[in-house]
Amino acid sequence: MSPIIGLSDRGLAFPEIGKPLTNRIIPLLAWTLPLIGLIVSSLLANNNFLHYRTLSPILFPFALWLGREIGIRRWNAYVFAAAWIPLLVASLFYWNPSIRGGGLDQVASEIRSQWRPGDRLVYTTITVGLPFNYYLGDLPHSWDDTVQAPFLSVHSITHSDLPRTAKNSGRTWLIATDDNMITPDEQLVLDGLERWQLPLYTIKYIQASAIQVYLVKDQEISK
Repeated sequence: MSPIIGLSDRGLAFPEIGKPLTNRIIPLLAWTLPLIGLIVSSLLANNNFLHYRTLSPILFPFALWLGREIGIRRWNAYVFAAAWIPLLVASLFYWNPSIRGGGLDQVASEIRSQWRPGDRLVYTTITVGLPFNYYLGDLPHSWDDTVQAPFLSVHSITHSDLPRTAKNSGRTWLIATDDNMITPDEQLVLDGLERWQLPLYTIKYIQASAIQVYLVKDQEISK
């Protein structure tokens, strides 16, 4: 035994805890350090990738590890259960599937209720066009190609275009997104299409960029 208290020939040892504590600290750091790095990167980049698919692959191993940690001490299980069960009951009571969609179905319903013959929809990215086209696919619409980011304009997806009727109401429903992948030059073009006005509706998500709906009057968009 080394003359220094707490050290042995096999490495660091803690009284009554010993090696098991070291074995538990390493996985704890393995979970927390990357998570802290993701949080810092998300804040610095002003991007919500932390809430998106990045963490999905680690949920199952994290749950297994957390269950093991809780099970080491019996009282831990009772404490976590006392906190978790009320939260689970409350979340099931207040759960609403439309919240995940940010109310996009309600905005689509508002557009349809205010639709006039001769109106047209213009989608600026595939990420806003696909969800709205699910609800409003029967209405005349076209796709603007200003935004060229591969993630926002997937060229492998076939765009269905429905031409405007012969009657022109002079109104265009422009569907855009507030995404940091849009370059300043592209945003300047979009601002011109939007006539530098505030959106009529804004759909905010936790897991994705906001969608903005503009009602542009007396403007022709030829794209």
